[in-house]
Amino acid sequence: MTKKKSKKKDKSTPVKKVTKPVAVAREFKLDGKYILISAIVAIVLACAQYIQTLPYEFVLDDQIVVSENNFVKKGVSGIPQLLHTESMVGYFGEQKDLIPGARYRPLSLVTFAVEYELFGGLNPKMNHLFNILLYGLCGFLVFIFFGKIIQSDKKLWLSIPFLAGLIWILHPVHSEAVANIKGRDEIMSLLFSLLCLLLSISLVDGKKYGILKYIGLFVCFFLGLLSKENTITFLAIIPATLFFFRTVELKKVGTIMGIMLLSFIAYLFLRYDAIGYLLADIEVKDIMNNPFLGMTMMERFATVFYVLLKYIGLSFVPYPLTHDYYPFQIPRVGWTNIFVLLSVVLHIGLAVFAIVKFRSKNIWAYIIFFYIASLSIYSNILINVGTTMNERFLFVPTITTSIALVLGLTQILQKFKLPKIILPASVAVISLIYFGITFNRAQVWESPLTLNAAAVKVSTNSARANSFMATALFEKANTISDRQEKKTILDEAQIYALKASSLMPAYKNANIMKAGIAAEYYKMDRDLDKLLGVFTEIIPYNPDLSFIHQYMDYLDGRDDDRMMQFYYNIGYNVLAIEHQNYDWGLKFLNYGLQTEPNNAKINWAISKVYGMAGNTNQSQAFLNKAIELDPAYRNK
Repeated sequence: MTKKKSKKKDKSTPVKKVTKPVAVAREFKLDGKYILISAIVAIVLACAQYIQTLPYEFVLDDQIVVSENNFVKKGVSGIPQLLHTESMVGYFGEQKDLIPGARYRPLSLVTFAVEYELFGGLNPKMNHLFNILLYGLCGFLVFIFFGKIIQSDKKLWLSIPFLAGLIWILHPVHSEAVANIKGRDEIMSLLFSLLCLLLSISLVDGKKYGILKYIGLFVCFFLGLLSKENTITFLAIIPATLFFFRTVELKKVGTIMGIMLLSFIAYLFLRYDAIGYLLADIEVKDIMNNPFLGMTMMERFATVFYVLLKYIGLSFVPYPLTHDYYPFQIPRVGWTNIFVLLSVVLHIGLAVFAIVKFRSKNIWAYIIFFYIASLSIYSNILINVGTTMNERFLFVPTITTSIALVLGLTQILQKFKLPKIILPASVAVISLIYFGITFNRAQVWESPLTLNAAAVKVSTNSARANSFMATALFEKANTISDRQEKKTILDEAQIYALKASSLMPAYKNANIMKAGIAAEYYKMDRDLDKLLGVFTEIIPYNPDLSFIHQYMDYLDGRDDDRMMQFYYNIGYNVLAIEHQNYDWGLKFLNYGLQTEPNNAKINWAISKVYGMAGNTNQSQAFLNKAIELDPAYRNK
């Protein structure tokens, strides 16, 4: 008789506790129910959040890409010009290279031209509607993508892909891309990038329609690049996705990559034809389009890491939100800043983890890789993108933070053996909070005034936000006939204009507003000294403001004594002596000369400025005239 072996465990040998991993999808077909419900949910939630934007106006860069773009307003006949010129030429009339690397994103502009043709002119309501529908389609593809990489539970309320998709479609940082008509380039770029990603997965999963799928991959990648340059990051994201979630031959991955590279080369040819260069060696001198102007390399990279930490924060806690991170909302920081150091440690730690765990196909390594890759083009590490930070740059990276949030909750529940109901309950709470933030945030895009009023509450240190708020109030004041009401609005506008100029004294837009508001006050109170005092503050920084020069003609003959003193002071004392700006000093002194040709003091001042500038002949001629008019100037 054989004895049965004892089933009693040896207590001397410790039992290793194994955490159940998240099931990863490998070459499976999505359930029809999941696809249908995902489509419905994506469209319904997109509409629920953003349908309120239909009656909203054109704001911000909508002027450049739609409302005042002359190529777009040609309708379909303007499409060839949109494809063969830099994206701002239709607005400015020429290529100005105002932003590092210029901009070539014609596809969204082409859709605006088609809509202009179809609806008989500018129609912001339809522009907004198409943004909403395209965003819903993007959300649907995100649901499908999540379902292709992580096994979906039969119960959708417990399904990680579905719950992660909910988080993404409701994410508040997407509000700018959807509510701002110009944000269509962001939406379309992701739409075509996701199609490329899903086509690549489909090419690996099955052999049917292979040629058509390769053609689709070429076309979608090309259209994505024509929408926005950040599509290029999927050249890294797609092979990483195939490596992590599929067993695939290297040859097939190479073929997929080859097709995408050919598409990229075709795009580069079109871009070069439109812009005239691939990489420009042009330094942008406007700090609003080059926020690192005047920074050392060390300051630039410290600021970059400061911003990268803010991106992580907004990815999970998207509040407060603003469209304006212009100077100096993001401060210039050094390497002693605690947030910079924390960001460096965090990002190095994440990168090391992703590298170490990459070969073992750890899903967290993939999430980190996707996040870093998708944000890399906007990080300002490799290229200067023209701004320190923008919330719409998180449009793609939030795909990874959404799945990370749900995956993290799932693993916590598994580790502590908590009830499964906590997962959907937690996601429901987060979803409601995100929906509330998004719904309220979308409302601020109604008009320039509502948008800027919201911005200055958050972007208190942005010269641009304060200046734009002053502009919105100034324009509102000019529509009001009641004198007291108009003055009240101008008083408020002046507060923001003064704040903008104090943050950045040479900021032209702020000084235009200061001058414009001062001029409106002058029409009311005829206080010439106050008006000229404001002009004296502005001219040293922006002597070329056309508004001020137009006003010189308007004021001509109003009060010659005070005007002559103004011309002398600003031209000689301020511009020539204090700022050594001789050309503009002469410009203002000549205003005085035109008013009183025989004013000895003005002739003498012009003589001195010509002498400072090295023009001895003109200097002597005007000195002789001054002495002729008043011999006392012989010894001055």
